[in-house]
Amino acid sequence: MKNLKMLFKGLYKFPGAPLLVCVILGLLLSLLVVSVLQNYSDARGRTELHIKLEKLQDYLSIPAMRNRAIGVASLLGLNEPLIKRAAAGETGLDTAEVLHRLQIARKQFDFEGMYVIDRQGLIIANDTDGKKSTGSSVAFRPYFQLAIKGQESVYLAIGTNSDTRGLFIAAPIYATSEKHSAIIGVVAIKISAEKPLSNLLKEVGGEALLISPQGVVFAATRPEWQLRVTPPLDEERLQEIRARQQFGLRFERERPAELDFDPSRHFIELEGKRFIAEQVAIDWNDSGGPWLVVLMEDSELWLPESRKLKIAGIIVFIASLMGFAIQQLVNRTRRLNASLAGENEARTKAQENIVAAAEERALIAKVTAELRHAQGYTELVQTFMHHASQLFGIGFGLFYVADNTRQQLKLVGGYGVAISELGKIVPYGESLVGQCALEEKALQINQPPADYIHIASGGGAAVPKVILLHPLVLNEKLVGVLELASFNMLTAKQEKMLAEFTATTAVIIEMIEQRQALELEFRRQQASEESLRHQASLQQALIDNIPYPIFYKGPDCRFLGFNRAYEKTFDIKREFLIGKKVLDLDYLPLDDRTAYQQEDERVIAEMAEVQREMLIPFADGELHQTLYCVSGFRLDDGQPGGLVGMFIDFTKHQEGLKNG
Repeated sequence: MKNLKMLFKGLYKFPGAPLLVCVILGLLLSLLVVSVLQNYSDARGRTELHIKLEKLQDYLSIPAMRNRAIGVASLLGLNEPLIKRAAAGETGLDTAEVLHRLQIARKQFDFEGMYVIDRQGLIIANDTDGKKSTGSSVAFRPYFQLAIKGQESVYLAIGTNSDTRGLFIAAPIYATSEKHSAIIGVVAIKISAEKPLSNLLKEVGGEALLISPQGVVFAATRPEWQLRVTPPLDEERLQEIRARQQFGLRFERERPAELDFDPSRHFIELEGKRFIAEQVAIDWNDSGGPWLVVLMEDSELWLPESRKLKIAGIIVFIASLMGFAIQQLVNRTRRLNASLAGENEARTKAQENIVAAAEERALIAKVTAELRHAQGYTELVQTFMHHASQLFGIGFGLFYVADNTRQQLKLVGGYGVAISELGKIVPYGESLVGQCALEEKALQINQPPADYIHIASGGGAAVPKVILLHPLVLNEKLVGVLELASFNMLTAKQEKMLAEFTATTAVIIEMIEQRQALELEFRRQQASEESLRHQASLQQALIDNIPYPIFYKGPDCRFLGFNRAYEKTFDIKREFLIGKKVLDLDYLPLDDRTAYQQEDERVIAEMAEVQREMLIPFADGELHQTLYCVSGFRLDDGQPGGLVGMFIDFTKHQEGLKNG
């Protein structure tokens, strides 16, 4: 320790030593900081890449694909009799009706191709716009092998006939509509993967590759990477790739090219740049194992080289400044000690002022919050006067609410005021309170007359030293007046706080008035609605007691209601007809519905009347001789209101005339 002190003393004596030491320390620190930042940015990059890969993994999962392709294949294999007959060999190859059924689904969901395959793996029907593969065998395809065993599957491959990349979806065909029945074939769907997969990978951001279990790049953001294999490619892996026939005829004669990098590594050098790489597995029930999605991003995205150089330069520059400052500090230490003592004292005082101001703002915020919670005048007055007595020494107070329409004030509460005084009315301009309301200016009376106000307590009463009258104004509108009395004069700080509280109180008064107005209007509306409901019930009771079937419609020719005689006569429930037009009644002939609709529209528009005798079938199954009457009516404003109709049955009257 002693030697270390001597070393520092020696360095201080050597010219330029502090600057040199600080520069060296700055260089070392810059290396350390850049290394830490690089590790942090790499970790951040891996996290972001992993999040993107998880979303892509969810999108490419079998449950996510079930909504469209797998769902279509499953439904066809379970419920479509024509597909079952084709799989059982009862229709022949590419029968027109089978192809038509497949084409409907293919066109609707924009599939590239649809296939019906029998139990031996032979394609019985193939609907596609391209070259067909009807009659060929796909028994070697894993998607067929899984589906024929009862398992839905997703399979990526290159078509042998089309030589294009596709996503193959397969589901079993059952002998009946029950899944426990025998499997007689497979429904397969091909979705083009030429552009969709590449576009999907590009949307994720960065450089991405979709790699098969054998290491073949099926799709990538860069076209030159597609159908290359991950290094190193040995003969055994090449034969496995060829044996699976997953990539059509691409690798039958030619050896696939290898990627220029190993995508399994965490850091990859591409075109002289350092890329961070992450991967995630996609489980498609592929017999070869899971597929991999590799996502790479230039590490400079999170920490550019220019930023690292800038940080290092700043650290070295700061270290150099520190070295220069240390050299100057040695000569100015004593002088600065004295000035620092004064600064510390000033800083302490400033901090005390800041703390006091913060406490004051906190107190104001607390009181303001309590005032805002007041739901009525009583609660507002109690809250205000409680804090006014504690903060300003108020011993007496009156709280008036303004009525600008009547030009008067109403006493709604106070502090130290008798309950019998509540409700007192003071006109504008009368007394000091009324004058304060009229001029909307604050008044302060020092040493008021002995007979003006007394502050009373259990031990007696005394005259206050100061009377304060504050108008409560909101948006140039008087909403109330405060009259306060105290034994002590208010300080400037207290006057400022009182002004803030009165401003808040004015807002609360306006809110209470609006709330009371809303409550009054709500009660009026409730009473009006109750009256309307009573009137509607009475009207319905009246028409229900009329023995003839009655109905009424709105201006749009839709049924609005009926009486009980109508329901009984035609054996129909109101819920069935309410809101419908005569055109909606399918049990009537179309010509009759059209004629009735046209007549309804004319009667409503012209406020006309129609009467005619008609034979009408009633609920008893008999035709009744009736008089059909209908007339339109208008509303109070002259607009069409609808129509009212009635059926009068005079069948018995006619029979009596015949028999009489």
